[in-house]
Amino acid sequence: MKRKTKRKGLVKKLDDLHSKYVKARDKKCVTCGSTSYLQNSHRISRRHYATRWCDINCNTQCAKCHLSWHGGFVSAYNSYIETKHGEGTLEELERRGRLTASECNLKKDYQLEELYEEIKGRYETLQK
Repeated sequence: MKRKTKRKGLVKKLDDLHSKYVKARDKKCVTCGSTSYLQNSHRISRRHYATRWCDINCNTQCAKCHLSWHGGFVSAYNSYIETKHGEGTLEELERRGRLTASECNLKKDYQLEELYEEIKGRYETLQK
């Protein structure tokens, strides 16, 4: 049971740091430009480790746009991703989202720890 607890803690730590990083990177809602009530929005569900901490998949949205996104109003968010990262990006994200934790090298705890350190470095660079 101890391993699951450790892994859950690593995932939470990664989620918290990556959310801070994404909000610091974008600084405003990518859909409407608001700077209020910012959240880290995932285009592909967080349950997929292959895209959970992927910078293309994660973008800042205000609570209103994020709620609209979950309500099925996706065109503005999809348009943002395709415009910023190029045509075909959504299909590539969907393909990546189907990879297993093993296939994306995130099955072992040390791999999550390495990813944490990588994101921490990017976040610290943004803070300078």
